[in-house]
Amino acid sequence: MNLAWETFTIQAKHPFKISRSVQESVERVWVRVTEDGQEGWGEADPSPYYGETAATVGYALERLRPPPFRTSTDWRPWSGNCERRSTRTGRRGPP
Repeated sequence: MNLAWETFTIQAKHPFKISRSVQESVERVWVRVTEDGQEGWGEADPSPYYGETAATVGYALERLRPPPFRTSTDWRPWSGNCERRSTRTGRRGPP
């Protein structure tokens, strides 16, 4: 599995104004996950209210990045902790 992301800025056509601020642009993060020819995309919207930035999203993604796998079945030992935790809660974990 490969996890990649990039930061980009969206410029507003008109400034977005509310009582406490004005925004003329916003930062977003595109996230891409690929494995065995499959591809998935997502977007992160960092919230300044909670102290989030595109940089903090990148830091979180880096910490969540799974170890490199040689084959699609190599993830099973890594997912074992998730399965054990989910067993305690009564929820079914990964196969």
